[in-house]
Amino acid sequence: MKKEYIHSFKSFDEDFKKKAKKTIKDVNGVPYVCYELEPGVWGSCGEVDPAYKPEITEGSLPGDVSKQKFCVQHHKPNFYYIDIPYKCNTCGKEAIFSAHEQKHWFEDLHFHFDSFPKGCIECRRKRREDEFKRIATQSTKKSKHKD
Repeated sequence: MKKEYIHSFKSFDEDFKKKAKKTIKDVNGVPYVCYELEPGVWGSCGEVDPAYKPEITEGSLPGDVSKQKFCVQHHKPNFYYIDIPYKCNTCGKEAIFSAHEQKHWFEDLHFHFDSFPKGCIECRRKRREDEFKRIATQSTKKSKHKD
């Protein structure tokens, strides 16, 4: 009988993990900790093998997979981050999505793994300032109408 592998988004409790047969399976080139749900059917709770330490290229920033939220079916965890150049959609300047900014987005803020900046830092900052001013102006107008 051929063993079947399934991805499961079920939260495995600690008792289940202690009782279940555990193995490491390669899923799209990444080793995941998998548990046998029933004979021949495997599930993953999205845990990357903690012993797996890929070679990190010089100049890259190591990622902490335990802090990342990603779908094991669609994304590979970020074991490291590198600076990525892109063009700002607003002003057209060349910009850099820095490794440090990526780490902050994906590990601290838990942004979706497909997230990517559209504007450079200056344009994003200006857009936020403009939005803040617009909201502050609306709040002022509303409070004047109440008086």
